[in-house]
Amino acid sequence: MNDKVLEQDWKTSNDVTLEDSALLAIRASNHVAIAAGPGAGKTELLAHKAGYLIQTGICPNPKKILAISFKTDAARNLQERVELRYGKNVENRFESKTFDAFAKGILDQFIYALPKDYQPKKDYEIILNEKSLNDIIKGYITESTPYHPNWQYEYHINRVLGTMKETELPIVVFESDLYSWINERLWIVLLNGKGNLTSSLTFSMISILVEYLLKENPLIVKALQATYSHVFLDEFQDTTYNQYSLLKTIFLNSDTVITAVGDNKQRIMGWAGALQNAFGIFKSDFNATQHTLFNNFRSAPKLVSIQNIFSKTLNDTSMEVLPVGEWNENDGVCEIWNFKNHNTEAILLASYISEWMKAENLKPRDFCIIVKQQEHIYAAEIMKELSKINIRSRIEKDYQDLLSEELVLLIIRFLKLSYEEKSPELWMNVIDEIIDMKYRDVNPENIKYLIIEKELVKMLDEVRKLYSDIEVTNFNSQFTEILQEIVVFLGEDSIKATYPKYNQANYFEEVIQKMIDKLKYQNRISMRELLQEFCGEYSIPIMTIHKSKGLEYHTVIFIGVEDAAFWSFSTQKDADKNAFFVALSRARQKMIFTISKKRNILKFGEEKNIMQETENVSELIQTLMDAGVPLIEESDLGKIL
Repeated sequence: MNDKVLEQDWKTSNDVTLEDSALLAIRASNHVAIAAGPGAGKTELLAHKAGYLIQTGICPNPKKILAISFKTDAARNLQERVELRYGKNVENRFESKTFDAFAKGILDQFIYALPKDYQPKKDYEIILNEKSLNDIIKGYITESTPYHPNWQYEYHINRVLGTMKETELPIVVFESDLYSWINERLWIVLLNGKGNLTSSLTFSMISILVEYLLKENPLIVKALQATYSHVFLDEFQDTTYNQYSLLKTIFLNSDTVITAVGDNKQRIMGWAGALQNAFGIFKSDFNATQHTLFNNFRSAPKLVSIQNIFSKTLNDTSMEVLPVGEWNENDGVCEIWNFKNHNTEAILLASYISEWMKAENLKPRDFCIIVKQQEHIYAAEIMKELSKINIRSRIEKDYQDLLSEELVLLIIRFLKLSYEEKSPELWMNVIDEIIDMKYRDVNPENIKYLIIEKELVKMLDEVRKLYSDIEVTNFNSQFTEILQEIVVFLGEDSIKATYPKYNQANYFEEVIQKMIDKLKYQNRISMRELLQEFCGEYSIPIMTIHKSKGLEYHTVIFIGVEDAAFWSFSTQKDADKNAFFVALSRARQKMIFTISKKRNILKFGEEKNIMQETENVSELIQTLMDAGVPLIEESDLGKIL
């Protein structure tokens, strides 16, 4: 990509076909908002826009493109797609990050530019679970207030969290306002630490601190504007107020051109503070033009038709999208299955999954079981029944988080190389990583590549030897030795310098231990099989709607379209309908919804087997049936099988 291409001569990579609206959005020179529904190919669009900007020189060297995604795996997927389409040499010109990582990077780099009163310690820790703030409030705020002498028993933690996210720095405290008073003292405790509590921040605090930092230091804003000529915002509908406010502080009224992509119908993060009308606000603030993508590259025609009908209930101006691909008009299955109880539901679902695997040559990873909440309860019975017929399944959330960790992905690449040493692409990628980590300050002419390769071969030999000696009873300690070989080879300090988040307290060690705990070793299993199992290739994933966002599967089974699962439907109907639409749009060919008249649910903290109602969610069921989705009774399912 060193040879400049004229704008009129630019073509898509490998003759990839993009719809006209996508090409217009790619070539647009102004701020654009792109409405992209499920399966619209937004990752492909953004990857090609990056290629277009760099190849044509519109993003001139040394300026960069910044891509901000909501989820870690989405950020990684976009980075990988750009590299797939345009090669590794774009790596230094294209940065794909989550918003949290972007904000944290600014804070860590310029932490000492903050006013002293709002300067956290350099080695601050991250609070990932905001609910733990309740323990910090009770344990570390020891002052009293004459306005609320029994304040410990008066506050509600959700109000505290809301107040924290709305904080403006410098803080002006109103002593008579309970939440203003708690908020100020909580910020002081978290910034400075107290007793055995180290300096700690939530990601919303980091966004607020960075915005304050930039307002106090306009030269840093100019430096960021000079660095990034273009910014991509993925899943923009889920952007929070704090995130958007920070983006405005950095890029509003600058020469940086912003491309925002998303779908209001998939706005499911309202509970986390997502803007109510993110696209409308963005178009108004940045004078952005809108482009709409009309193709669906994912789902079969029947499923797209149902999605179109359902989307009209979310927004009556919603445009119809078209299925793209080698489909027949009647391809696609969507059904509602009605059961008497969750036991029969599990037995029949497991039987059907087994039959579909055989008849259609499907693998476990071609399926996904989705629930609204509480996977460990709603999916417990189906997991048991699948296990009885030797089909593995697993609750995915713990693995999803772990497999998005840069440290884990780095280790996996080295372990893969121990059995794929003759894979030239993997070999070169690992060599590049070694050089980036260990020799980043060395002149390329002085790097002894042959010595690096010899050392790598020696380390891989040791990994293979250690693995061959592993016994089931000592797996954890023996596999720890293997990982230690890789860490020592790269240098723990080098890894932490490349990925600064692992400098936080014991986070580095915790991630490695979590990885070891999740590995399922059996006698004589190969390293390849061990890693494939860890990455989920042999298991049907089970997850909530929120965790399924951005993913797709041949067959999706949604368990429990019932009032208890959608307990907030009457009070947040729009959010729950959006969530339902997300689930509906994950499937490529087959979508099954289940209802059970009786099932185990969590009631007042206890698991109970109780009758289920569908009165509140009847609107969802009726919309599907109006779209031609049949409701099939348990007795008929048994006959079909």
